[in-house]
Amino acid sequence: MLTLSNLVQTITIDNQVTFTNWDDLIWNNTNYTFKAQLKNQDTDWWIDIYDAWGEYVNGASGHTTNGLVDWTWDLMDYMGNLRDTLENDPFFDPYITFDATSSASAGVGGAVAAAAQTTRQTPIAMHSYPALGSWIVTYLDTFYEPGTTAGDAYIKE
Repeated sequence: MLTLSNLVQTITIDNQVTFTNWDDLIWNNTNYTFKAQLKNQDTDWWIDIYDAWGEYVNGASGHTTNGLVDWTWDLMDYMGNLRDTLENDPFFDPYITFDATSSASAGVGGAVAAAAQTTRQTPIAMHSYPALGSWIVTYLDTFYEPGTTAGDAYIKE
């Protein structure tokens, strides 16, 4: 239920970055693909990847002239170690940094506006299932006595 107590207002949403092509398939056994659309069409960008414990893993940088950021990471950390096991890396926490102002926007006298770097967290992708052999399934219900139905409560005297 929604109750409005003021006049209707127009809300404008102005996202500096969107992840329209993000899905659970960005991470497979050999790579991790980052895709983003920046509002600023002509800008430099940086991606920094951290592990589940907040430690830096790897990153990349580039420049876009159409606002599209598309980078595929080979799952190697900055030391050259492969980071592809669920047991050691349940998820990665990537951030994208970019200039939110357009380089084409000029100020007084034609001066280019000062850069306004913005950092945003990208969606976190996780493996859907653990590695082979890592399943543990258990069930314990001590409220009911074996052989009774759910409606027959077991009362210990």
